[in-house]
Amino acid sequence: VNRLNELGDNELSDFLLQLVQTLKYELYHDSALARFLLQRGLRSTHIVGHILFWHLKAEMHVPTVRERHGLLLEEYLMNCGSHRRELMKQNGIIEQLFNIAMLIKKTKKLDQLEVLRGELAKLRHPPKFKLPLSPRMEVRNIIPDKCKVMDSAKMPLWLVFENADPTGAPVYIIFKAGDDLRQDLLTLQILRVTDQLWKRNG
Repeated sequence: VNRLNELGDNELSDFLLQLVQTLKYELYHDSALARFLLQRGLRSTHIVGHILFWHLKAEMHVPTVRERHGLLLEEYLMNCGSHRRELMKQNGIIEQLFNIAMLIKKTKKLDQLEVLRGELAKLRHPPKFKLPLSPRMEVRNIIPDKCKVMDSAKMPLWLVFENADPTGAPVYIIFKAGDDLRQDLLTLQILRVTDQLWKRNG
C-alpha cells in the first residue's frame, strides 16, 4: 500500500479494477488497502473517487461482497462533499437506462427500435452530467434518432449523447444490461497500459 501511494491519480486509476477485486481477499473490512482506496478517492473525487465508486457499486448484487462494498460506499458518500450529488445524477440516469434495456429484451424484434427511441425521448436528466464510464465524459442530451439496439445475444444499446462541450463530437457508448463487464474492462486496461509503456519507451 505504501508503494501504491507513490502513484499519481491517473496512474492509480488505471489499476483500480484489480485493487477493488483484491479487497475481497482482505481478512477484515477495515484494512490498509480499504483505507488507502478511501483516502485517495476522497483526495481526488473526480478521478479516483469516481472510478472507485462505480467499481464498488458494480458488484453490490454479489452476496459475498455486498457488506464490505456497502460499508466502503457509505463511508465514501458520507465524506465526498459535492461529488455525492454528481454520483446521484449518474445513478439516476443509469437506473432509467437499465429499465429501458430490460424493456427492450422483452420487446419483439420488429418493434425494438421504435420502443427504444420512444423511451429514450422520455429520459429525465440534468442539463449536464458525466457518464459513469469515464469522469472525462460530460454530456448534455441523448440523441434518440441516432440510438439503436445492437444485434447480439445480450441486446446492448448503442447510445449517442450530445457532448457538453459545444465544439466536441457526439459521445458514443454501448450500454449492456445483465452482463459482467470486468473482462471488457481488463482488455481495455491492457491496451491502455501497454500503450503508455510503449510511448514512455519511445
